[in-house]
Amino acid sequence: MLVITLAVSFCAGAAYAAQMPPIVRETLAQAASECRSAGGRPDRIERAVKEIDLNGDNSIDWVIDFSDLHCESAPSYFCGTGGCPLYLFVSQGNEYIRVWNDLVHAWKPAKVRGLPGIQFDLHGTACGLAGADACTKTYMFDGNRLREVK
Repeated sequence: MLVITLAVSFCAGAAYAAQMPPIVRETLAQAASECRSAGGRPDRIERAVKEIDLNGDNSIDWVIDFSDLHCESAPSYFCGTGGCPLYLFVSQGNEYIRVWNDLVHAWKPAKVRGLPGIQFDLHGTACGLAGADACTKTYMFDGNRLREVK
């Protein structure tokens, strides 16, 4: 685990990796390990990590977007027709909790009644449609979890 964590720190830049909470670094290390297990080589891992304020507390919340995580020699390892894994980690005091771990086709920050939220483009089946049909859902953090806004 130490070797993988150091590799993530090296790839992402030591200063930036040090800023990430342990749960984010551990998730990246696990992804790098999975890529290697599939015969690939993780490349540009730092591009998969994004910052967002999802709960409106003016603290950094973290996104790991696997569509930006490149696994050389195993390019489709993480993503498929259902989308790519996306992890969201929200700050709660000095801790971070994972509030999303699912496949998405795309995502973007959104405002929901003036508050921070997030919009996902999902596989059509998430909306009860055929897989190729468009399915967009918007969520906001309610203090405990992401909640769909209808």
